[in-house]
Amino acid sequence: MSRATRPNERWAIDTTHLFCGRDGWCHLTAVIDCHDRTIVGWRLARSGMAGVAAAALEEALRARRIDAASPPLVLRSDNGLVFGAKAFVAVARRYRLTQE
Repeated sequence: MSRATRPNERWAIDTTHLFCGRDGWCHLTAVIDCHDRTIVGWRLARSGMAGVAAAALEEALRARRIDAASPPLVLRSDNGLVFGAKAFVAVARRYRLTQE
């Protein structure tokens, strides 16, 4: 297994479900930097749609000042439908991320 040797080299993203009382089940999407284990972006929403995950990713990219000219960044996720959806993949491509 490879390791990230510097910040902003490899990130991981995933979504989990939380029971939010009266609101029912909510979806938490978090982006973590695999080097320093820092949460760099997140979204909590009532829906688990790709737009929510895309917003969490875009928040992380902006917070770390990542753009298409930045050094290569690998984004690791599971094979969930959300991470292969057009809205999510569009953000990854716009920032020239490698999805893994």
